[in-house]
Amino acid sequence: MKRRRQSRRHHQLRPCRQTLTSMLRCQPRKVHHRPKAVHQRPLAPDARESAASDGSYHVQVGAVSDASRAEKWQQELSQRFSIPGSVTPNGNVYRVRLGPFASKAQAAALQQRLMHEAQLPSFITGNTAQ
Repeated sequence: MKRRRQSRRHHQLRPCRQTLTSMLRCQPRKVHHRPKAVHQRPLAPDARESAASDGSYHVQVGAVSDASRAEKWQQELSQRFSIPGSVTPNGNVYRVRLGPFASKAQAAALQQRLMHEAQLPSFITGNTAQ
C-alpha cells in the first residue's frame, strides 16, 4: 500500500506533458475581424485611365514610316476584320490602329483574332486616336 501512495504522489508532482496538438485544441481560437471599409475620395486618374473611361480603347497593329503605306495597311485590315481604323502621325512614324472599342474586353477579342487569323501581334492602347 505504501508503494502505491508514493507513485501517486510522484505522478502529482511531475509536470504534465502535452503535445502540441493537444495544446492547440485547448487554446481559444483568435477571431480576426475584417476592418470596416473606409470611404475615401478616389485619387485623380492618370491620362490613360481617363481616356479609357470614355470607351476609347484601340488596338495598335503597328507603326510605319510611310503615310501612304500606313493608310493602305489600315484599309486592308479594316476591310478584312470589319472594324473601323485610323492612322495617327507620331513624329516620323504613322500609327495604324483599329477601333475605338467601348471596353477593353472587346479590344482584347480583336487582338486575339489578329494573332490567330493574321499572325499579327498587336497591343491595346487606352489613348484616343487624334
